[in-house]
Amino acid sequence: MVTRARENARGVQDNITKEVWEKVNQAYHIITQPDLIELVTGPRALEIIDQLEQSNTLFYGVTDSTMPRGLGWNFMNLGKFIERAILSIDVLNAHFAKFDHQLDQPQDLLYWKHLLISLSGYELYLKNTHAGNTTST
Repeated sequence: MVTRARENARGVQDNITKEVWEKVNQAYHIITQPDLIELVTGPRALEIIDQLEQSNTLFYGVTDSTMPRGLGWNFMNLGKFIERAILSIDVLNAHFAKFDHQLDQPQDLLYWKHLLISLSGYELYLKNTHAGNTTST
């Protein structure tokens, strides 16, 4: 994915900022290290994973702060939100495959709570749900 992202970024380099290109390129160079498998499976695994996580976070920060809000920005956000939706569906499938659930049972509220927490959606749920709406009719 990172290699393809780099190829795509190279193809539209005149439509992205220099900083965005640098972050994509940085992630690519982390991923394509010749000894990456040894690093990830060795004692420095957490250091390499931290580098990847930091690179990802910096990419989103640089993109948010330097990209003009136009067609390219909208296209990048569309991809990000599609990816989030797919990952949320995968988490849902993995979460509910563990047990037999009935969506209208009160004990299933605990399952939903933990699921929403894992998807970073519990706070939004609490903001949009009034107290007392926890039972089904």
